[in-house]
Order: sequence, then structure tokens, then C-alpha cells
Amino acid sequence: MIFIFGPAGSGKSTQTKLLADALGREWRSVGELCREQFADYTRDGSMVPEAELAAAIKQEIDAVRATGKDLVFDGQPWSSAGAEIMLRTGIFDNVESIVLLDVPRDELLSRLAVRGRADDRPEVWEKKIDMYDSRIADFLAPLRAAGIPIISVSGLGTPTEVSARLLATLGL
Repeated sequence: MIFIFGPAGSGKSTQTKLLADALGREWRSVGELCREQFADYTRDGSMVPEAELAAAIKQEIDAVRATGKDLVFDGQPWSSAGAEIMLRTGIFDNVESIVLLDVPRDELLSRLAVRGRADDRPEVWEKKIDMYDSRIADFLAPLRAAGIPIISVSGLGTPTEVSARLLATLGL
């Protein structure tokens, strides 16, 4: 399993779908899961309680793995306590790597302005980007300590260019 993390507008769902297709895996999105199961939180950009979200993610992973398939999952970081919850619940068991999509803030805002999703509002974008920036280092610390490979890939360029860069960085 591979996780792709990035702020809103970084292209994580696009890249996760492309990677899943290239590897013959299932695509899952923490954001989609949140919008489906935790809509009250996502409308204003709030974070879903980490224990509840971890349980939903674990259930999704187990359901896909029960079919004999593997996954590529996209999402946004939580707190360091959230990373610990994910480690304890086995979410990161058998993770090949975590990929961070790196995109400058002005490009994120430019992309979000044309995305057109129902929850796309400037105040929500800013909140989500700020949350990502403030949480990513603390979230990754326990994962690094657990020995999970973490790589950064530039998310600038066309989806095809980013996908090629991602595959090359992963050695695939």
C-alpha cells in the first residue's frame, strides 16, 4: 500500500488514481471517505475526530484487502497523536511508502479556484492549507520513527508529468 499526502489542491487524488491504475490497485481517498461518512465536519473544513477516522480508514483497507487487492490511498496529515493511532490500528502495516506532494501555496490556491467542488470556498481552502502546513512535520515524526519510507515529489506540472516523476521516484 502507498499513501499520498498533500494539501488541498496538490493533486493527490489525481495522482493517487493514476498510480492505482498504473499498479493495478484500488484507489481510496480519505477526503472522499470524510465527505461520505463525516459530512458535518467537511462542510466547514473541520477535522474529523482522529479515532473515528482511523476506524473508518482501517475498515476500508480491510474490505479491499479481503478481496485480495492492494491500495493506493490519499489524504491529509493529522496530529502526531493521530499518526500514533494509525500505527496502533495497523493502518500503516505493509505500507511501501508515504509520498508527499510538494506544491507552492500560490499554485494550490490557483488550482482550487477552478476545481469546482461543492465544499470549495476560499476560507475553507486557506484553513485546510494552513492545517496541512502546521501538522505535517509532527504527523510524520512517529512514522519516520517506525521506519516507514517517506519521499517528497514535486506536484508542479501536468498530471502526466507529475505521474511520471512519481513513478520514477518510487522506482516503478
